Amino acid sequence: MMPFQPDVLWRRLQSSPFRARFR
Repeated sequence: MMPFQPDVLWRRLQSSPFRARFR
């Protein structure tokens, strides 16, 4: 199990208002 999970982080970002900034 790696401490850094980009997949989970990305999913959280997508579900967050931050995703609007990334677009």
